[in-house]
Amino acid sequence: MNELVPIDSEAGLVEELARSHGRLCGVSIDGVDLRRLTLRGAELERCRLTHVRLAGVDLSCSRWTDVEVSEVDLGEADLSGATLQRVTFHRVTARGLHAAASEWIDVQLEHTHLVGADLRASRWHGARIALTDLSEA
Repeated sequence: MNELVPIDSEAGLVEELARSHGRLCGVSIDGVDLRRLTLRGAELERCRLTHVRLAGVDLSCSRWTDVEVSEVDLGEADLSGATLQRVTFHRVTARGLHAAASEWIDVQLEHTHLVGADLRASRWHGARIALTDLSEA
């Protein structure tokens, strides 16, 4: 991804979301704990998330396009009704993820744990899945 703007704190992310009316475009978030935020309906485009804690975060109805997600904790997060297009997940923990009625288009999941994820009524198109645990999903 070309020249991403770094965000290195929860406050920095909140400021960017307020400035851009809930849209994150061309940002890199690394090592930030975002468990206290609600990101319902947020739009992420051309972003990179690395070592981010999103466990339990409300990301429902969010839209993700051209996003790289690496070594992120999405355990018990809510992606219900979200749309994920051209998103790459690498070494992600998403145990108990709530992703009912979500749409996954041209996504890649590698070394990802979706144990016990709720994927009811989710739609998958062109997904590439390798070394991913979908048990009890």
